[in-house]
Order: sequence, then C-alpha cells, then structure tokens
Amino acid sequence: MKIGSVQRMAVDLVIRKGLILALLFLSSGDLGQIKLPKLIGDGMVLQRDAHVRNWGWAADGENITIRFLDSTYRTTAN
Repeated sequence: MKIGSVQRMAVDLVIRKGLILALLFLSSGDLGQIKLPKLIGDGMVLQRDAHVRNWGWAADGENITIRFLDSTYRTTAN
C-alpha cells in the first residue's frame, strides 16, 4: 500500500512532535540535570530517513533514556 503525500506529511509531523515531546520530557528537572542545546525545540526540522544525533549536557555517569515511537534508546553521559 502506498502512502499519499498528504498522509506522509501527517505521519512526519506526528513523528517530529513525538521526538520533541520526548526530548522536552527528558530535559525536565524532575528526571535529572540534563540540558539540551537551544537548537532542539519546537521549531526544529528533521530530515526524513536520516540518522538523528542528539546531544546535550548531563552529570558524568547519569543514565539517559529516550523513548520514541516503539523504540527505546539508552546511554550513559560521559
């Protein structure tokens, strides 16, 4: 089944909003002292089908988890 361009744009928008919400959730003070760069926010644009690298600042050894759609990504700050 082929997805039409309008449907694909709607899916892309949902994905972008989900990523932004996940990043904002991780940056809240309740979970730790993770700070994201100003580049990451509501107005950011992502390239479709491209790898996305996220960066920021956290205390050494702090565990970081990003949940996006059906995937979970884990790392440790160094």
